[in-house]
Amino acid sequence: MTYTNSLSSSSNSNFNYMNNFLIRNTVIVTVFLSFAFESLAQTCYEQLTDTIRATITSVQAHDTILQNQDNPHFVILDVRTPSEYNPSHIEKAINYDYYSSSFTATINSLDKNKIYLLYCGSGTRSTLAFNIMTANHFRNVYNMSGGLSSWNANLFPVVTYTEPQFTYFGDSIRTFNNTPAGTTDSTCFTLTNSANSQLSITEITGLDGTVFDVEFDTQLLLDGSFNYTFYFYYSPDDNLSDSAIATITTNGGSHLVYLYGYPELSSSFTAENTSGDIHFLSINQGIYVKTKDNTESFIELYKINGSVVLSKQCSFISTEELASGMYILRATSGSQTGVMKFVR
Repeated sequence: MTYTNSLSSSSNSNFNYMNNFLIRNTVIVTVFLSFAFESLAQTCYEQLTDTIRATITSVQAHDTILQNQDNPHFVILDVRTPSEYNPSHIEKAINYDYYSSSFTATINSLDKNKIYLLYCGSGTRSTLAFNIMTANHFRNVYNMSGGLSSWNANLFPVVTYTEPQFTYFGDSIRTFNNTPAGTTDSTCFTLTNSANSQLSITEITGLDGTVFDVEFDTQLLLDGSFNYTFYFYYSPDDNLSDSAIATITTNGGSHLVYLYGYPELSSSFTAENTSGDIHFLSINQGIYVKTKDNTESFIELYKINGSVVLSKQCSFISTEELASGMYILRATSGSQTGVMKFVR
């Protein structure tokens, strides 16, 4: 897209501005809006703990957007009228008209723990909106001084279209641990619409014929900046490990979710991988070995009697030609080792 390309081409010259900006024009802070969101994989929504409210320049706003392009917590709000917004606006900016009688109520319906960047035509209305959000305890709000006039003066990109964008909170790997056969466990998955046209889920595929399931709203129409949480379920019918890849398809992009199910640990499965950096995925007549950095692992496959079947550097082994029996698969990547047993 034009906006993404333009941001990339100008980012080096402007990048240092983000380190220094004014809070209420008196206190200079050094902060980047590139947050490290940890321990998200098994939570529905991780709230931010920082509280930062500041007025920043259009150059700093440009770099803020660049730093947060894939951040599900980040929202751009355009508080101009629709007649101003439609011909030209910052990409992904969501339009809430400051002059609308419902403006304050609409603003207060938003998640107060997200990060908001506000702008208008010249900076007046966005300052008033900034004050409303501050008074209503929004934690992270940035007001772009000079509005779109200043943005345009710096030749930063604008667009005329709107579109949805699917982003999500947490990790793409979801693990169910110690789920006994005959029971059901669940994990939540929260997505958000990071852009400015309604987002809908087209389908979630890849789970037919597995012990995993999913429930989601097929009629979902998610407005920009809002979140939606649904659940994946795991119902093992034996004590062997399970895995599947779910594909979430929306009108704003798609994403793969890797599901791993480990029943009560028994002789059928052994996991030396305690760091979570190595995962095994049994699909398509073979086993994928997925590492955290997506590199190949050193694979060793043994029969249960200890005889070596194969030993090589790879990320996938075929099981189609293996004789019936129990096998031990060992994968090593750097200092991490994962071991699983499976039956062919």
